[in-house]
Amino acid sequence: HHSRPEGWAAIHEALRIAGLGVAAAHMVHGELSVSSPKSSAKEPISLDAILVCRKLKRLCKDTSDWQSFGPSGLDSSMSLGDMFVVGAAETLVKCRKEQFGYEEMITHLSNLKSAILAGRVNGNANCL
Repeated sequence: HHSRPEGWAAIHEALRIAGLGVAAAHMVHGELSVSSPKSSAKEPISLDAILVCRKLKRLCKDTSDWQSFGPSGLDSSMSLGDMFVVGAAETLVKCRKEQFGYEEMITHLSNLKSAILAGRVNGNANCL
């Protein structure tokens, strides 16, 4: 998990350079609620994203058996940090075939984070 768009954009960029894309994202619970980094965070993150990657050539040919798993959409009972982790992971899945550069992904993910903070996100993340 990461709370900043730059971390997720770096993952997208590294995968793109390596010729890979995110085929699926599985959300799992990470840190315990009593961990010291989490208890001192303004917007704590409880979820981790396990990213399943595949060669882009394979993704472009057949993606029918791959999808994003985990919470369907964003749940208002989640912390804002968890909502961003889910949305960022879903964005990596949905934008897997796009050749966005690092700065372009930061823009997409920053827009997602702003929408979450403003309470304007009402469903799944999109490849904006």
